Amino acid sequence: MADATVAILADVHGNTGALRAVLADLDALGVRQLVVAGDMVGFGPEPDAVVDLLRERGARMIRGNHEKDYVAPYATAAMPDWWATSPRLASMRWSMARLGPERRAFLAALPDRLQLDDETAVMHGSPRHVRDAVLAWTSEAELEAMFEGDPCRLAFVGHTHRPVVRDLPRRRLVNVGSVGFPLDGDPRACCVLATPSDVGWRIETRRVAYDVEATIAAYDEDVRSVDPGYVEIMARELRTGRDYFGSWLRFSEGLADAELDAARRRYLDEHP
Repeated sequence: MADATVAILADVHGNTGALRAVLADLDALGVRQLVVAGDMVGFGPEPDAVVDLLRERGARMIRGNHEKDYVAPYATAAMPDWWATSPRLASMRWSMARLGPERRAFLAALPDRLQLDDETAVMHGSPRHVRDAVLAWTSEAELEAMFEGDPCRLAFVGHTHRPVVRDLPRRRLVNVGSVGFPLDGDPRACCVLATPSDVGWRIETRRVAYDVEATIAAYDEDVRSVDPGYVEIMARELRTGRDYFGSWLRFSEGLADAELDAARRRYLDEHP
């Protein structure tokens, strides 16, 4: 059944080391079909290599919030002026430059949804919004609202970087977790295998270890010189599988640009 199995990945986020480890695991299993539920880029040190590798492997991809909200408007009339100068976005500007115009255009043109069959869909957040979060603690009422009116009976999603299966009265929701930046306390890369059977799709969540320190070292090529505080935050996230970047965004919300460096040092001291 390996030929019929579909590997569903999400949130690779420019982490080539994690992606290569997952692909090696899939090769060993004989799994050839590859679907990526968005956020191929952002955060990690090798966004260009991730996109190239996925294209070489014939992966079917959709847009996540990074492709839709950042890649698509970048260097267009839709890009806010402050993106070009804000120190908050130094790492994003570096990532966009490394992607280059052709890869950015490719990512921007991807669809927002794929169908595996008439009742099985792949999306990044939900039909309602690309940033909707299917989490273990999301209320059933909220999940129902996200998918209201949608015909799918099984949906594979990402965005939260936390794998989970939620069964609702009318559908099953499978969050496939994150390849590049898991946030469930397990730093190993995460993906899901889906195999069709007589009683529907069989679901298996897989975790794959990889060389985290090599990914962190890859930041040293360019990114650390652009924004060393950002790299330290992402390094802690990679090593622990815990959310440092989102926590930093909440910590720094409303601060002036001139306050960011001191605030980041304080944040790192307070969040070892």
